[in-house]
Amino acid sequence: MIYIEQAVLHIVDGASGNIFYAAAPLDLEEAGVARYLEKLLQHFLKQDLRSDTLPTDHWLKTVSFTADDFMATSQALSEQLYQLTAPQAEIPRGDLLCVRYTEADVAYFALLKLNQGQEYTHFLNYTEEGITNEIILNQAVLPAPQRKISEGFSLNLSTGQYVLADQVFPVDGEKIAYFSERFLKLPAPLTATEQMKEVKAAVTAVAEDFSQDTFTATSQAQTTLYQQLDQDETVDLSALAEAVFPTEAAQEALTERLTEQVTAPQPLAASPKVKRHLSKQRLKLDNGIELIVPQSVYQDPEQIEFINQPDGTISVVLKQIESIENKF
Repeated sequence: MIYIEQAVLHIVDGASGNIFYAAAPLDLEEAGVARYLEKLLQHFLKQDLRSDTLPTDHWLKTVSFTADDFMATSQALSEQLYQLTAPQAEIPRGDLLCVRYTEADVAYFALLKLNQGQEYTHFLNYTEEGITNEIILNQAVLPAPQRKISEGFSLNLSTGQYVLADQVFPVDGEKIAYFSERFLKLPAPLTATEQMKEVKAAVTAVAEDFSQDTFTATSQAQTTLYQQLDQDETVDLSALAEAVFPTEAAQEALTERLTEQVTAPQPLAASPKVKRHLSKQRLKLDNGIELIVPQSVYQDPEQIEFINQPDGTISVVLKQIESIENKF
């Protein structure tokens, strides 16, 4: 559970582009403020984030994130980000939220860029004739808690591990992920979803190189990844290669490709999103039939079987079906 210790919002005016630094933290006793921040952080941390550990000599290691230095640190970091984004017309305006929080007794510091939105609201206008009820367009609405945060990071203050979200924008004529590259000056590791795509591409390529059936290879790779992440929350490259391909040459080829293409220490992070995706095999047959099969069923030949027919076609046999429901 997330507990907010300190938070401050530095406001960037959408019209003028000027930044207004807060002189004091947010009042967490104000109705709904702490709950809003908790939900915002919870949703951010569930996103498909990039994750790694700060290098030994990284500049963030010289920054003080103590409670006493919180306001000064938040303003200094926000100033750096503002100076980087202010001249860039393509980067959306956004308020800068800095938060010190704990989760499971571990201290974190987060900086989230809250891109402003537009929403209509009612407005009471007092005139000489009385009250007139109007509808106005609010130009600077903060994002709802469930809205995706496109640029932000959270740092574990004990271990130096971080997660970040970034997005590519034109900066000085060059499209870059400015938040990670220019602001944080950190490498942007592949997200768990991107890593999974790289693994699938590597398995497919090796299967084609060694004249193996790509369907069997990718299905076995997904099952193995799911089992490893479910049990150990890490991936053993050698065990993955051995499970997917029968020959040593193909196993070595897959391990080499994964080592080159996937830059993270492990080819997949054990994120809940990835584990949910891996937990079901999604099959699309050339006759238009699509199947979503839980891994527990997919691995049980008493419930589903794939039969290679003499004419080269494949039969899919579903067994022990007690009832069928139409999801119309």
